[in-house]
Amino acid sequence: MIKNILCLIFLFVSMGIAAQTVDPSRSQVENAYESFKNEFHNELGEADEVVRKNVLAYRPAVKLPEWFVNFNNTDPGSLLSVGISDPGLDSLDALEQATVRALAIAAFSKKSLIQNVSDNYYLDKDGVKTLGKFLSFTYYITRDTLGFKLLEYEYTSNGEMLVLIDCAPSGDILFYINSNIELFQSETSGKVVSRLLFEVEAQSNMGEELKDSWLVNENSHSFEIESHWDGEALEFVPAKYRYYSEILPDNNGDNIGDFSFDMKYGLWYAYINALAANMEQMEVFNSRVKFLDDRYDQQFQDLTRIVFTENTAFNIAGLSVNDNKLTIKLVKD
Repeated sequence: MIKNILCLIFLFVSMGIAAQTVDPSRSQVENAYESFKNEFHNELGEADEVVRKNVLAYRPAVKLPEWFVNFNNTDPGSLLSVGISDPGLDSLDALEQATVRALAIAAFSKKSLIQNVSDNYYLDKDGVKTLGKFLSFTYYITRDTLGFKLLEYEYTSNGEMLVLIDCAPSGDILFYINSNIELFQSETSGKVVSRLLFEVEAQSNMGEELKDSWLVNENSHSFEIESHWDGEALEFVPAKYRYYSEILPDNNGDNIGDFSFDMKYGLWYAYINALAANMEQMEVFNSRVKFLDDRYDQQFQDLTRIVFTENTAFNIAGLSVNDNKLTIKLVKD
């Protein structure tokens, strides 16, 4: 029985992203960002160099269950969380992966450390400065111990498992969750490239452990997804996806978030991207502004750097599905 098989959990993911060269005048996240930025451009270069993938035609549209679209975690008496597996898994692996991801999202909502570095490089043309390049690196960390109860699940025709769980800080089986998200965005002269990494390792008090890692690199013309589950690389499914709901989105503004993402690369792709984007922009953070004498590719100059660090918690107040796009509304707790 599927519910009885959900005796999972979870180990410890390395929370550090140690910089190769440590500058004591910079914060920890700045050193990590500098190390990551060099590695990113060495491996991927600029936006046009992202590896291209051939994508097949759209698969048949999937109707999303009402409990998924109606999801709302603002009840103070519960900690609800939605999890979504990759497409193409068998039902058991999909159930386990979706549950691990739901536990990680619940942990992020309870307490998260968010760190960001944003660089603005300017061009100087005849004494007039204009923004020529924008870089942003955000790192999200959470650690928590949770139990859970499986409330709903559905296995779609795409081989995706959707789950709804209710988490609790106590129970016979507890899961130690250690998860992080990295979001890197670069824009130069209208060309945008982004990289999102989600990782979770978890361990149960019964000694079982699992690990999930999901990475997407993309620009406006191409994308590349890499996923690892329980130490094994998952085969990329070259397809596009469509989803719909019979529940119409609320257009009064109360249930509409700031960012929506196309679901053509899968439901998890849209969900984790929308979550990361909204977590970053949830509120005006305490920031430090630096003016640095720096050059980028001998072209851009006059760097303005903004750094923030924030401990936060939030509730997912609603999901909206419209025109194959997913929107999430977050409310700071």
